[in-house]
Amino acid sequence: MKFRNGYLDSGTDETRIYAALWPLTAIGFTAAGGALAVGWDWGERLLLAVTLLSVVITGLDMAPAFRGTIISIMIIVLLLTIS
Repeated sequence: MKFRNGYLDSGTDETRIYAALWPLTAIGFTAAGGALAVGWDWGERLLLAVTLLSVVITGLDMAPAFRGTIISIMIIVLLLTIS
């Protein structure tokens, strides 16, 4: 993957994969939030996995998504300190 002016400059296939990961992350965050609200044990593990995926996605395109990376890292730190 290449970067141009701080933005991810990828080909068509990479863009499709990147675009498919965003909804997967959104569904994962929603499922983890629901699991945590109900009190299911696997909610924290799912939230950690989805947040790690979010760090990877936002880290690949850091210039416009740096806030998302910072928030995801804060979630990971919080999860690791309360576990």
